[in-house]
Amino acid sequence: MTAQQTKTRAEKRRYLLRESMTKIAPLQDAVELGIATENEITELNTWKHYHVALNRLHITTAKMIVCFIFTISY
Repeated sequence: MTAQQTKTRAEKRRYLLRESMTKIAPLQDAVELGIATENEITELNTWKHYHVALNRLHITTAKMIVCFIFTISY
């Protein structure tokens, strides 16, 4: 893997981590305030699992970074 590929993957991971936090923050707020729906609690747990898995990803050995696509019914 070239230095540029490593840099690109690191940037992609940082971007995805930021994006996941924008999803997690309001859901966590709802849970902490005691106003979260069951769907929001499930969604929060899914995003947290994604966030942890992404954070553990070793960018130098990973073949690619894959985003999870969530279909959420309200």
